[in-house]
Amino acid sequence: MLRRAMLLGWCALAIACTGAGIDRSDAVPVRATLSIRPVADGEAWPERMARVAGQTAGLEVEATTIQSRRLPPVPAYRIRAPTKAALQALVRSTGQIPVKLQVGYERESEGRWWALVVRTDQGLVLGDDTRVKLSHEPDGESLFLLLGSDDASAFERLTIEHDGRRLAIMDGNEVLLAPT
Repeated sequence: MLRRAMLLGWCALAIACTGAGIDRSDAVPVRATLSIRPVADGEAWPERMARVAGQTAGLEVEATTIQSRRLPPVPAYRIRAPTKAALQALVRSTGQIPVKLQVGYERESEGRWWALVVRTDQGLVLGDDTRVKLSHEPDGESLFLLLGSDDASAFERLTIEHDGRRLAIMDGNEVLLAPT
């Protein structure tokens, strides 16, 4: 099987909650323990980390506002660095990270890194029945993450609760996919 990082770099990722209409016959089990976590947009610690990054040479801060149909707008940050070590140094210089938060690191295909902060007290850890399927379509390849019924229900609740807000697919502290 292709390495997860290479595959995610090539493909667009689509989450299939129920898998309805998707042939699962060639889907393979996910060997990693993946989680889906809400990004901690609008919280104080990520904002502080962005301020420190803005004063640190070699780091870029991407700031946006997340809009939702039913939740108030919140500021959102991603921080880019030439190395993961530079982001880890930023985290140490920002101060103690709250227990409910975790910094996730996402590697770009060019070798640079992004950091964003997720909530560990919310979201879900995907079960053993999670499968992955690569689909070849006329407009490119897609990678489908097929959730079991319990995870599909939990994911549906999570997306409703975090209407319009960002969610990240994680493997430990590595961000596999997060919207920008």
